[in-house]
Amino acid sequence: MTFNPSTIRSRLSPIAGRLSGPMLGQALYMSAFIAIRFNPPLQDKYDSLRRAGKHAKVAIAVSLPKLLVLANAFIRDQRKMDPKPRGYHVARK
Repeated sequence: MTFNPSTIRSRLSPIAGRLSGPMLGQALYMSAFIAIRFNPPLQDKYDSLRRAGKHAKVAIAVSLPKLLVLANAFIRDQRKMDPKPRGYHVARK
């Protein structure tokens, strides 16, 4: 008999898996979309992927794990996002 993981009901459910529903995916996608506009490291990653020829949606999807790692780090350290990080200059129009 082979092992079939779908037959086991676990206490741990996947957070971003198929069972989480479409609303979580939409929320993550939109938050990544906004974070790319205002977070310089994510913006740099997005720009480099676009220059490499990746589609915009693919470049946004690639930034999702990085955004989740950042969010988990802020929650773990109980700190807030600094709107103007050191070494970053916001150009005024």
